[in-house]
Amino acid sequence: GRGFESRWSNYNDTCKGARDPADCKSGVPENPDPPPAPAWTSGTAGEPPPVEDLESGGRLRLNWKKVDPSWEVVRYVIHWGTAPGGPYPNTKETRGTETTTVIGGLTDGQEYFFVINSEHCSLAGPTGEERSGTPHLVRGIDPPGPIQDLRVFRSPDGDNGTTDGAEDTKLTWSAPTTSEWGLPVTVTGYDIHGSSSGPRFPADATTLLGSTDAATTTFIHELTPASAPNWYYLVVAIDADGLRSPAGSAFPAAVEDLRLAKAGAAGDRLEVRWTGVEGANQGGPGPAIDAYNLYGRPSALPRAETGDANRLDRYSHLGAGVEHVAERAMPADGYYTWQLLPVDTHGTEAVW
Repeated sequence: GRGFESRWSNYNDTCKGARDPADCKSGVPENPDPPPAPAWTSGTAGEPPPVEDLESGGRLRLNWKKVDPSWEVVRYVIHWGTAPGGPYPNTKETRGTETTTVIGGLTDGQEYFFVINSEHCSLAGPTGEERSGTPHLVRGIDPPGPIQDLRVFRSPDGDNGTTDGAEDTKLTWSAPTTSEWGLPVTVTGYDIHGSSSGPRFPADATTLLGSTDAATTTFIHELTPASAPNWYYLVVAIDADGLRSPAGSAFPAAVEDLRLAKAGAAGDRLEVRWTGVEGANQGGPGPAIDAYNLYGRPSALPRAETGDANRLDRYSHLGAGVEHVAERAMPADGYYTWQLLPVDTHGTEAVW
């Protein structure tokens, strides 16, 4: 008969020393050199920033550049932590074809530090430069934060070039450093409001004393011998989008339980229910709530587009924790979007 002889190369003693080329096989890595670290995007010349705050709460998007294809990268590994320079106890892998990923589950307001390395089928490369970012949750609009340090002084008559026999009032303040939701803010100017009738007055056209540009954080209120003896002041910061800081110490808290239902025997009425609020948007003590503005239109109505054209009703504030109930005519359109915004005594509405 016919037969054959088989030798298993991985058990062949001759492979331990001088190899038998007819039977022994050996392997080497496809690329014995580790791949380089990817570069971050620059945030300029049409490139996205390396770390983007998605403003959706606990989420950051990272962007980097693909390593040269000759390295045949199969994955990127992102490492992060809360201290600059490490340690980086958290990791996430992406495919070698990807150049962006979203990191979730982060704590709003906490700064995170990131590094990335690439890997091919044989080796992992070193990590590259570090970049950082801070996640935030933005609801509704994001105007400048409040003026926290408004100061009022007597100003000698004539300091502003006008002499009329009465001392004037000088106001000074500092620019807000962040927006309501903690993001960087660019202030373009200030409106100064005042009233002699008491501290609770609207910051509107009827009380506007003057305006300054972004670089001017002082204002002199010119008084005359006939002026009222006591005045109350508010300063509102305005950003590049025309959004205004709260006239008081904080934005009012938002209504979080707006409920709508059909009412009336024929179902032609709309019942609006909510619980009265108190405090500030970010928690803690807040401004005194004066009323609630109801906005609506037969299309999507984001907070940024609420305004006089879409305001339907105004309801009095009955107290914090009190069930509020109101009725109005049911809109004829089949689809309607609603916003109910608390308003404080200075006319500042909630941001969401």
